[in-house]
Amino acid sequence: MRISELHAHLEGLRRFNDAYVNYLDEQDRNARARIRAEVLEAIPAADEALDLVGQVQIYPPPMFAGSMPIRSGLRNLAFEHESGFGQPSTPKFVIDCVLQGKGKLEHLIEIERRKMRNPLYWIDRSLRALLGIPAYLISLIVGVPRYRLERGPWGPLLRVVAVAADVAGVWGVGRVLGWW
Repeated sequence: MRISELHAHLEGLRRFNDAYVNYLDEQDRNARARIRAEVLEAIPAADEALDLVGQVQIYPPPMFAGSMPIRSGLRNLAFEHESGFGQPSTPKFVIDCVLQGKGKLEHLIEIERRKMRNPLYWIDRSLRALLGIPAYLISLIVGVPRYRLERGPWGPLLRVVAVAADVAGVWGVGRVLGWW
C-alpha cells in the first residue's frame, strides 16, 4: 500500500478520534448534537482504516454466546454506550482500538519509508514494471487478468517473451542513441 493511502487512513482515524473525544467530553446538549454529526461523518473513513489494521469487535459474554451477536465496526459500537444494552466501558474500548489502529498505521508508514530508502526496492520496482508490460498487454488482448496468466501454464513462456521484449527494447534504444 502506498504511503499516501496510509496517511489518508491515519487522518481518518485522527479525525474520528478528535470528534469522538470532543463528543464524550461535551456537556451542552446543542453542542453535543453538532459534534455527534461530526462523529457520524468521520466513522466511514475511520472504519475503513480499522478494517485495514484490525477490526473493532466486542464478543458477547460466554453465557450469552448463542443469543447475542458479535458487535463489530465503529458504526455499531461508537454510540452503543447510550443504549440501555451497551457496557459503560465501550467508549474507552473504542478509543483504545482507534489509538491502536493509529499506532499500527504509523508503523506501516515507517516500514514503507524504510523500503523506499533501500536502492534494491527501486531496482525491483523498475524490473517488475518493465517485465510486466508484455504480460499486461497480453492480458488486455486475451481479456484475462495478468495474475491468472502468470500463474497458468503459459506463465513461463510469458516470462521468456517479457525478457526478450525488454532486451529488444533496450537494444533498440541503444541503437537509436548510437551506443552500439
